[in-house]
Amino acid sequence: VMPVLDHLTKLTHLSLERFKFVDVEAIGESCPKLQSLKLSKILSFCNTKLPRFPLLNLESLTLLNTRLCRVTETTLRSLLSSPPLSSLHLHSLPCLSDQLLLSLLQAGRLSCLSSATLQYCPNLSAVGLSLLLASPSPLSSLYCWQCGLREEEREAVSEAVREARLDLSLDWSRRGATGEEEAVDPHGDLPDLEEMDLHMDPHV
Repeated sequence: VMPVLDHLTKLTHLSLERFKFVDVEAIGESCPKLQSLKLSKILSFCNTKLPRFPLLNLESLTLLNTRLCRVTETTLRSLLSSPPLSSLHLHSLPCLSDQLLLSLLQAGRLSCLSSATLQYCPNLSAVGLSLLLASPSPLSSLYCWQCGLREEEREAVSEAVREARLDLSLDWSRRGATGEEEAVDPHGDLPDLEEMDLHMDPHV
Protein backbone atom coordinates (compact mmCIF):
# COMPACT_ATOMS: atom_id res chain seq x y z
CA VAL A 1 0.00 0.00 0.00
CA MET A 2 2.91 2.39 0.66
CA PRO A 3 3.88 2.88 -3.03
CA VAL A 4 0.32 4.09 -3.61
CA LEU A 5 0.32 6.41 -0.60
CA ASP A 6 3.61 7.97 -1.75
CA HIS A 7 1.60 9.58 -4.55
CA LEU A 8 -1.22 10.77 -2.26
CA THR A 9 0.57 13.29 -0.08
CA LYS A 10 -2.58 15.42 0.24
CA LEU A 11 -4.70 12.52 1.51
CA THR A 12 -6.80 13.45 4.57
CA HIS A 13 -8.82 10.25 5.16
CA LEU A 14 -7.46 6.70 5.15
CA SER A 15 -8.97 3.30 6.01
CA LEU A 16 -6.90 0.10 6.03
CA GLU A 17 -8.34 -3.33 6.79
CA ARG A 18 -6.96 -6.89 6.95
CA PHE A 19 -3.33 -6.04 6.28
CA LYS A 20 -0.58 -8.27 7.66
CA PHE A 21 1.70 -5.33 8.45
CA VAL A 22 1.35 -1.55 8.74
CA ASP A 23 4.09 1.01 9.33
CA VAL A 24 2.44 3.97 11.05
CA GLU A 25 5.53 6.13 10.64
CA ALA A 26 5.56 5.47 6.89
CA ILE A 27 1.94 6.61 6.75
CA GLY A 28 2.94 9.78 8.58
CA GLU A 29 5.75 10.38 6.11
CA SER A 30 3.60 9.77 3.01
CA CYS A 31 0.40 11.43 4.28
CA PRO A 32 1.38 14.38 6.50
CA LYS A 33 -2.05 15.99 6.09
CA LEU A 34 -3.98 12.93 7.28
CA GLN A 35 -6.92 13.89 9.52
CA SER A 36 -8.85 10.62 9.82
CA LEU A 37 -7.40 7.13 10.16
CA LYS A 38 -9.18 3.78 10.53
CA LEU A 39 -7.13 0.62 11.08
CA SER A 40 -9.08 -2.63 11.28
CA LYS A 41 -7.73 -6.17 11.82
CA ILE A 42 -4.09 -5.27 11.23
CA LEU A 43 -1.93 -8.28 12.14
CA SER A 44 1.15 -6.34 13.29
CA PHE A 45 2.70 -2.87 13.35
CA CYS A 46 6.21 -1.51 13.00
CA ASN A 47 7.21 -0.02 16.35
CA THR A 48 9.24 3.17 16.63
CA LYS A 49 9.79 4.72 20.05
CA LEU A 50 10.43 8.20 18.65
CA PRO A 51 8.69 8.43 15.27
CA ARG A 52 10.30 10.86 12.87
CA PHE A 53 7.02 11.44 11.05
CA PRO A 54 4.20 11.50 13.63
CA LEU A 55 0.62 12.05 12.53
CA LEU A 56 0.38 15.60 13.83
CA ASN A 57 -2.87 16.51 12.04
CA LEU A 58 -4.91 13.45 13.00
CA GLU A 59 -8.37 14.40 14.32
CA SER A 60 -10.17 11.05 14.20
CA LEU A 61 -8.73 7.62 15.04
CA THR A 62 -10.45 4.25 14.87
CA LEU A 63 -8.47 1.16 15.85
CA LEU A 64 -10.40 -2.13 15.71
CA ASN A 65 -8.31 -5.00 16.99
CA THR A 66 -8.86 -8.78 17.30
CA ARG A 67 -7.36 -11.68 19.21
CA LEU A 68 -4.91 -12.50 16.41
CA CYS A 69 -3.70 -8.93 15.95
CA ARG A 70 -0.91 -7.30 17.94
CA VAL A 71 -0.93 -3.63 18.88
CA THR A 72 1.79 -2.55 21.30
CA GLU A 73 1.76 0.36 23.71
CA THR A 74 4.43 2.07 21.59
CA THR A 75 2.21 2.00 18.51
CA LEU A 76 -0.86 3.16 20.42
CA ARG A 77 1.06 5.97 22.11
CA SER A 78 2.25 7.22 18.73
CA LEU A 79 -1.28 7.17 17.31
CA LEU A 80 -2.73 8.97 20.34
CA SER A 81 -0.13 11.75 20.33
CA SER A 82 -1.72 13.91 17.65
CA PRO A 83 -2.50 17.33 19.25
CA PRO A 84 -5.87 17.91 17.46
CA LEU A 85 -7.23 14.39 18.09
CA SER A 86 -10.92 14.84 18.92
CA SER A 87 -12.65 11.55 18.06
CA LEU A 88 -11.47 8.15 19.28
CA HIS A 89 -12.76 4.59 18.86
CA LEU A 90 -10.64 1.77 20.31
CA HIS A 91 -11.65 -1.89 20.28
CA SER A 92 -9.88 -4.84 21.99
CA LEU A 93 -6.66 -3.15 23.11
CA PRO A 94 -5.04 -4.65 26.24
CA CYS A 95 -2.21 -2.13 25.78
CA LEU A 96 -4.57 0.74 26.70
CA SER A 97 -3.93 1.11 30.43
CA ASP A 98 -4.36 3.64 33.22
CA GLN A 99 -0.61 4.30 33.15
CA LEU A 100 -0.58 4.98 29.40
CA LEU A 101 -3.50 7.39 29.75
CA LEU A 102 -1.75 9.15 32.63
CA SER A 103 1.48 9.62 30.68
CA LEU A 104 -0.40 10.95 27.65
CA LEU A 105 -2.38 13.42 29.75
CA GLN A 106 0.75 14.56 31.57
CA ALA A 107 2.32 15.23 28.18
CA GLY A 108 -0.63 17.43 27.22
CA ARG A 109 -2.14 14.93 24.79
CA LEU A 110 -5.88 14.26 24.30
CA SER A 111 -6.57 17.89 25.21
CA CYS A 112 -8.95 18.26 22.23
CA LEU A 113 -10.79 14.97 22.74
CA SER A 114 -14.56 15.43 22.48
CA SER A 115 -15.80 11.90 21.80
CA ALA A 116 -14.41 8.51 22.90
CA THR A 117 -15.60 4.95 22.41
CA LEU A 118 -13.67 2.31 24.35
CA GLN A 119 -14.57 -1.38 23.97
CA TYR A 120 -12.85 -4.48 25.35
CA CYS A 121 -9.92 -2.64 26.95
CA PRO A 122 -9.36 -4.86 30.03
CA ASN A 123 -6.50 -2.85 31.53
CA LEU A 124 -8.47 0.38 31.66
CA SER A 125 -10.04 0.89 35.09
CA ALA A 126 -12.06 3.54 36.90
CA VAL A 127 -8.75 5.26 37.69
CA GLY A 128 -7.95 5.82 34.03
CA LEU A 129 -11.46 6.98 33.20
CA SER A 130 -11.41 9.39 36.14
CA LEU A 131 -8.14 10.84 34.90
CA LEU A 132 -9.62 11.29 31.45
CA LEU A 133 -12.76 12.93 32.83
CA ALA A 134 -10.73 15.27 35.03
CA SER A 135 -8.52 16.44 32.17
CA PRO A 136 -9.14 19.88 30.62
CA SER A 137 -10.64 18.57 27.40
CA PRO A 138 -13.99 19.27 25.66
CA LEU A 139 -15.04 15.62 26.17
CA SER A 140 -18.81 15.46 25.78
CA SER A 141 -19.42 11.81 24.87
CA LEU A 142 -17.83 8.75 26.47
CA TYR A 143 -18.91 5.21 25.65
CA CYS A 144 -17.22 2.41 27.59
CA TRP A 145 -18.11 -1.27 27.34
CA GLN A 146 -16.42 -4.48 28.56
CA CYS A 147 -13.39 -2.70 30.01
CA GLY A 148 -11.82 -3.48 33.38
CA LEU A 149 -14.56 -1.93 35.54
CA ARG A 150 -16.85 -3.61 38.03
CA GLU A 151 -20.45 -2.49 38.50
CA GLU A 152 -19.61 -0.44 41.61
CA GLU A 153 -16.74 1.28 39.78
CA ARG A 154 -18.99 2.23 36.89
CA GLU A 155 -21.50 3.69 39.33
CA ALA A 156 -18.73 5.63 41.11
CA VAL A 157 -17.60 7.16 37.81
CA SER A 158 -21.19 8.02 36.89
CA GLU A 159 -21.71 9.65 40.29
CA ALA A 160 -18.52 11.69 39.91
CA VAL A 161 -19.79 12.96 36.56
CA ARG A 162 -23.10 13.98 38.13
CA GLU A 163 -21.46 15.66 41.12
CA ALA A 164 -19.08 17.63 38.91
CA ARG A 165 -22.03 18.60 36.70
CA LEU A 166 -20.06 17.70 33.63
CA ASP A 167 -21.73 18.29 30.29
CA LEU A 168 -21.07 14.69 29.29
CA SER A 169 -23.02 11.80 27.80
CA LEU A 170 -21.77 8.66 29.57
CA ASP A 171 -22.88 5.27 28.22
CA TRP A 172 -21.96 1.84 29.65
CA SER A 173 -24.14 -0.21 27.30
CA ARG A 174 -23.02 -1.91 24.12
CA ARG A 175 -25.98 -0.42 22.28
CA GLY A 176 -24.43 3.02 22.75
CA ALA A 177 -21.79 2.29 20.09
CA THR A 178 -22.99 -0.50 17.86
CA GLY A 179 -26.78 -0.45 17.86
CA GLU A 180 -26.66 -4.25 18.31
CA GLU A 181 -27.75 -6.25 21.34
CA GLU A 182 -25.68 -9.43 20.99
CA ALA A 183 -22.19 -9.32 22.43
CA VAL A 184 -19.07 -9.51 20.30
CA ASP A 185 -16.67 -12.24 21.38
CA PRO A 186 -13.44 -10.41 22.34
CA HIS A 187 -11.49 -13.63 21.74
CA GLY A 188 -12.87 -14.14 18.28
CA ASP A 189 -12.03 -12.51 14.98
CA LEU A 190 -14.94 -10.03 15.03
CA PRO A 191 -16.38 -11.30 11.73
CA ASP A 192 -19.32 -8.89 11.84
CA LEU A 193 -17.51 -5.59 12.44
CA GLU A 194 -18.27 -4.48 8.90
CA GLU A 195 -22.02 -4.88 9.47
CA MET A 196 -22.09 -2.94 12.74
CA ASP A 197 -23.02 0.71 12.92
CA LEU A 198 -19.66 2.04 14.12
CA HIS A 199 -20.50 5.73 13.59
CA MET A 200 -17.65 6.19 11.15
CA ASP A 201 -16.95 9.39 9.26
CA PRO A 202 -18.60 8.95 5.83
CA HIS A 203 -15.32 10.03 4.19
CA VAL A 204 -13.34 7.22 5.80
